[in-house]
Amino acid sequence: MEFTRGRVVLAAAVAVLVVGGVAAAGVVRSVDADRASTALSAEATRASIAAGQVGDTEAEAAQTAADAGTALADAGTATLDASAGLANESIRTQLTLALAGLRAAIANGTPEQIVATSAKVTRTSRVVENAIVASGAKQVRTAKKAEADRVAAQAAAKAVAEAAVAAKAEAAKAATAAEVTRVAADAEVARVAAVTERAQVAASAAVDQEAAAAVQYVDVAGSVAVGGWHVDGDASSTLTVDPATGACQITGADRDLKVGANVTIYDERGWVVGTGALAAGTSSGVEQQAGGGYVGTCTFGFRVTVPDAKFFQIRVADRGPVAVARADIGFVHLQPS
Repeated sequence: MEFTRGRVVLAAAVAVLVVGGVAAAGVVRSVDADRASTALSAEATRASIAAGQVGDTEAEAAQTAADAGTALADAGTATLDASAGLANESIRTQLTLALAGLRAAIANGTPEQIVATSAKVTRTSRVVENAIVASGAKQVRTAKKAEADRVAAQAAAKAVAEAAVAAKAEAAKAATAAEVTRVAADAEVARVAAVTERAQVAASAAVDQEAAAAVQYVDVAGSVAVGGWHVDGDASSTLTVDPATGACQITGADRDLKVGANVTIYDERGWVVGTGALAAGTSSGVEQQAGGGYVGTCTFGFRVTVPDAKFFQIRVADRGPVAVARADIGFVHLQPS
C-alpha cells in the first residue's frame, strides 16, 4: 500500500511538472518558437507518461520524474534564452538559479526533490514569461508610437512644404502685382512729365509771345552816299552811272559799299538787335567840273526793323559803327570817311 500510494503521489507530481512545462513552453513558443520546439516535443512524451504509463517500480517512477524534469529544464532554458535583453535582470538570475537546482536534483536527487525544484522552475519561468510578454507588448506600443510619431512628422513636413509652396506662390503673385504697380507708376510719371513739359513749353511760348508783344519795334532807315569821279579823274573811287535808269556802282577804294553789303544794328548795350543789307545804288546824275571830268554821288538805301532802344549804332560792311540818336533813326544819312 505504501508503494502504491507513493507511486500515485509521484505520478501526480509528474503530471504537474509536465503541465507546467507545457505551459511554459507554450508561452516561450509565442516568444521564440524555434527555441521551444525541442522542449514541446519532450513535454508531449512526458504528458503521455503522466497520463498513466508510469512503471510499477520505484526506479521507473524516478526515471519518469527525471525525464519530465529534464524536459522542463529544457523549456526553462528556452525561456531564459528568450528573455535576453530584459531590463529586469533579477528575475532572469532567479530562473538561472532555479534551473541549476533542477538539473542538480535530476542528477543526484530523489523524485521528490525533482518535483520540488521543478515547481520552483515552473513558478520562476512563469514570472519570466510574463515579463517577456509585457516587454513585447511594450515594444509593440513603442513601435506603434514611433510609427505614429513618424506619420505625424511626415504630415507636419508635408504641411510645412505645402505652406512653403503656397508662400512662394503668394510671394510671386505679390512680386507680379508690385511689378504691375511699378510699371503703371512709371507710365503715370512719364505721362505727368510729358504733360508738365508740354505745359512748360506752352507757358514759355506764351511768355515769349507776351514778351514779344510787349516789345516795341522801330525801323532804322537811311542811306549811304558815296561820291566819286565819273569816267575819269584822280579821285579814289570811280562812279559808274547808267543814264537810262540812274543805277550806279562804285569801284576803287569804296567798292565794299555796294548792293547787298551787310548793315548791322546795335543797341545801347552793344548787342546786335538787327541785320539788313544795302539796296541797289541810285544816282541823280553827274556834274562836269570846271577843271574837267565829271563827279557824282551813288546812294545806297537800307531799312532794318529792330527792338526799340535808347540809341543805336550802325555798321555798314566793315565800316563803323556810327552812333545814331533815337530821334534820328528814320533818316540816317551816312558817308564814307
